Amino acid sequence: MMKRMIFMLALTLAALGAKAQNCDNIMLPYFGNNQQRMDTYRQEAPEKFAYRCAFARAALYASDTVPASARTMELAEVVNVATGAKLADTYKGDVDNLSYYAYNFSELQGRVEAGITICFPTPRAKHPYLVLRTRDEMYRMANLEVER
Repeated sequence: MMKRMIFMLALTLAALGAKAQNCDNIMLPYFGNNQQRMDTYRQEAPEKFAYRCAFARAALYASDTVPASARTMELAEVVNVATGAKLADTYKGDVDNLSYYAYNFSELQGRVEAGITICFPTPRAKHPYLVLRTRDEMYRMANLEVER
């Protein structure tokens, strides 16, 4: 019984660690890629950090189809805000490490009517579309995640 409890605790900690690592990857650009600033913010405002991470996590997903009423944009319109580099057309679809804050996704959302999902063809990825949810969907999903 004790071994089973220790095993379950280890699995839980591993899952939490993986989630935190993913959060670090997608949140670091929000802090100008300054690890110390991010760590300080996380310590001083852990609830806000968790919410911003949940918001960023909700932003993107890979899909096999274009969602109904989505607007399609070229992947070349996705630009790294720090470097100005376009997201390469060789993008393989790793949404777990693609940061909403690192690229101009917020600006792209501002180009379309509120409530419009944006879809980017990703021909070299396992799933042929990268989907950017609406801000309302992102807020709703973030609220649900942090309420758990």
